[in-house]
Amino acid sequence: MMQSQTSGHNVEGNSTPTHGDDEMTGGCVVGEDRTLDEKCKLFVGGLSWETTEQNLKSHFVRYGEVLECNVKMDNATNKSRGFGFVLFSSPECVEKV
Repeated sequence: MMQSQTSGHNVEGNSTPTHGDDEMTGGCVVGEDRTLDEKCKLFVGGLSWETTEQNLKSHFVRYGEVLECNVKMDNATNKSRGFGFVLFSSPECVEKV
C-alpha cells in the first residue's frame, strides 16, 4: 500500500496487477474494445472528495507514463466516490508505486 499527498489531498493505493496478453512487449495498451491490460492498472482508494483526474495524474506521472486516469463519480450527485484508477504504460511503473 502506498500513501502520499498530492495538492493537499491524501492519496492511497493498492495495485492488483494480473497477467495480460502482452507478455512479449511487456507494455500496456488500451484496445479498441477498451480492454485494459490489468498488470498496468492501479486502484487508488481513499481519495479526498476534491481530488480531480488532473490531480491524480499529476501525482502519479512521477512513476512513469500515465495512459489513462479517472476518478469514479456518483451519477446522482456528480461528486467523487473517493476512488479511481490509473493506467500506466508498463508494469514497471506500477512496481515503482
